[in-house]
Amino acid sequence: MRSRQIEDAEAVLVDASANSLTKSTIITLFAAGAVTVMRLGNWKWENTAFNSRMQPTQIGLGNGVKSQNLLKLEYEYGATASVNNGNVTKQTIIVPGVAQPFVQTYAYDELNRITNAEEIKNAVQQWEQTFTYDRFGNRKFDQAKRPFAVFDKAFGSFWLRVYLCNFVA
Repeated sequence: MRSRQIEDAEAVLVDASANSLTKSTIITLFAAGAVTVMRLGNWKWENTAFNSRMQPTQIGLGNGVKSQNLLKLEYEYGATASVNNGNVTKQTIIVPGVAQPFVQTYAYDELNRITNAEEIKNAVQQWEQTFTYDRFGNRKFDQAKRPFAVFDKAFGSFWLRVYLCNFVA
């Protein structure tokens, strides 16, 4: 398989099996055009793996080209390929040094609108947000399941005062 490598805004064909990227390498593209490896401005490397539908299944950040030693994100788009309609149904966030990953799951209605999002870490729910829709299709928060309701109650009036002082005056 061949991929393109972008060096100083000039496209160059390279052999993807070589895996020998020089310091001048900035971006490596998959044959279909998606970015698979990218060196960031801080000299860290972002790398992405794709499924057969060209949906990202894994995004990593590390000190090396294929390394994911700083952050790893995994994405699922349904239990099987037959139910994959493009919506992310699960995201796993793996951070080195954190014992358990954060697992976020998403649910959608028959119109592919998000209805629920939740995060679980170590079998304990960290937060959940449920969405409803009015007759015009406008998304609304389900007030009974607001993830940051405690924060809103504790700091809501404070943030209102900050807003009024900074933006209304």
